[in-house]
Amino acid sequence: MLLSRRPEPVQQRQADLTPARALCLRCLRPATACWCAELTPVASATRVVFLQHPRESRVAIGTCRMAHLALAGSELHRGVSFELHPRVRALAADTSGAVAVLYPGDDAREPELLARPPRTLIVLDGTWHQARAMWQVNPALHRLPRIGFVPSTPGNYRIRREPALHCRATVEAVAEVLGRLEGDAERFRPMLRAFDRMVEQHLFYRRLRPNQAWRRRKRHRQPRPSPVRMALRARRADLVVVYGEANAHSIRRNAAAARGGSSAERAWPATADGALVRRAAGDVAQVRRDAGDVALVRRSAGDVAPPELVHLVACRPATGERFVSVIAPRRPLALSRAGARSFARRIYSARGARSPPACSATPVTRRG
Repeated sequence: MLLSRRPEPVQQRQADLTPARALCLRCLRPATACWCAELTPVASATRVVFLQHPRESRVAIGTCRMAHLALAGSELHRGVSFELHPRVRALAADTSGAVAVLYPGDDAREPELLARPPRTLIVLDGTWHQARAMWQVNPALHRLPRIGFVPSTPGNYRIRREPALHCRATVEAVAEVLGRLEGDAERFRPMLRAFDRMVEQHLFYRRLRPNQAWRRRKRHRQPRPSPVRMALRARRADLVVVYGEANAHSIRRNAAAARGGSSAERAWPATADGALVRRAAGDVAQVRRDAGDVALVRRSAGDVAPPELVHLVACRPATGERFVSVIAPRRPLALSRAGARSFARRIYSARGARSPPACSATPVTRRG
């Protein structure tokens, strides 16, 4: 059997034939955009612990990894909530003032105003929205001293939109805070060489393609598989699909006839709990309950019988086995649609009768 397939776009076929670019295993950037040559390791008396949001780790122009590689002895942990992280929990439990967190706020203090410089500095990395979410889900960090500062020079993060002019890249903020904590700003300026190279290189390639959008287009991700579907696929050999139809008489038919209702109203089907459901063509099913009508109809024993099964279909998808059973009802079919007439003819023609019997309990079964 031939299956028609939608032709792939020319750009997609060319992308599949294009060899993969060489990747730098240190900065995780393509070799043409590697900034490791400008990376200068800097020794610091303050140990920096970076807590990076998982989404920020996938941003190509992020600077957290750059700052991590430039600072000897620094740590990098990825996640959103660190309440169960053993290393972060141990740092958050230190109330001696040796651990501080870099996060702006009303109670944040300038680095020079601290009683003593901290030995460990925790830095939240991500967009401002992501950093705010990380701060809210980590209440253990709220007990630590907070450090905030007003930048002394304008930032150079020209390739990324910031919410305000005083906002800085992670590597810029860390370099300035460490310089002010240790009283030697010039010692940490080499950390920004790789950052400046990345910015200039990005602007250079942008000038080559001026019509390119500022942000990448969002890729359409495949929906996550449903757990129910995965469980059914795992046990496909045991899966059996069953479908059935019932003959449910209207318990409102006699009540409608007693007060002179229309024929459409008399054909309303009923549910087991007495809910009266009207199925009008093109309209949404409406559920109506009338206690007086139900009480009136229930006086007639012939209209309160429970629904009876008249059609049963079972199929095993793994093997294609199929079972079909058509059962002659004890009462006339209550369905008023056109399909019910053909279904009734199938039932009674299978029994060799042209008209519905008054009462029959003999099942008529077809297997296929």
